[in-house]
Amino acid sequence: FENYFHDSNNPHSLCNNFIKKLFIDHKNQVWVCTVDGVCRYRPATNDFKRYDNLKGEFQAAVVANNGKIYLGNTQLSVYDEKADSFTTFPPQEHGYIISLAVDKDDNLYAATNSSIYFYNADMTQMTIMSDCNFNDFLTHADDIVPLYVDNENNLWIGRNGKGVMRKNLKDNSIDIYDTQRLSNGIVRTIIEDNNKRIWLGTEKGITIINPDNSIEIVRHNFIDKDLLSDNAIYSIICDK
Repeated sequence: FENYFHDSNNPHSLCNNFIKKLFIDHKNQVWVCTVDGVCRYRPATNDFKRYDNLKGEFQAAVVANNGKIYLGNTQLSVYDEKADSFTTFPPQEHGYIISLAVDKDDNLYAATNSSIYFYNADMTQMTIMSDCNFNDFLTHADDIVPLYVDNENNLWIGRNGKGVMRKNLKDNSIDIYDTQRLSNGIVRTIIEDNNKRIWLGTEKGITIINPDNSIEIVRHNFIDKDLLSDNAIYSIICDK
């Protein structure tokens, strides 16, 4: 194991020691989002490139199909690979960006603590989703609203303690999975595996939604050590 830390005397160290998110882009580069900026790991020199125009905490990040990297906090930033820099869009009056997702057409979806909206692939038009989709669970506070687009181009939205919803982006139909059907209503992470099963990480275990809409629940068990080590699930990673 090799450890990396922030060093105030080294501009090529981590931005901060409090890491909020790690992700890998289309070129297998590792990016680190912290409570005070974003940096990219450089294997050739075994250090980090900081992006000084990105200030504050970042936990929302997504890589589009075309390779673009989007980051969000109080505003939205887009990575310019040729310039190796980020372009920041003016802040929108729609709250703090909690999570990001992209669909098959590279439309970008953003969940904030007051609304959910999306940009077209060219980032020339922004549309706010109808508030009937989110007005019963967004509180304008520290909301938990993960986003995920599956292989069928459905947008999955965590409902801030009230389960999860699936929005068909073709016909805009909505299916809601309430708390009674899940391991817990607080959904922190959403991912799809290679068998098209949707995995939900919640505060009280894992919920698996199968393609036939049947549901499996996995929880920690003190007796069976082959199950979860704890019920609070913050991230799930699917390998290849």
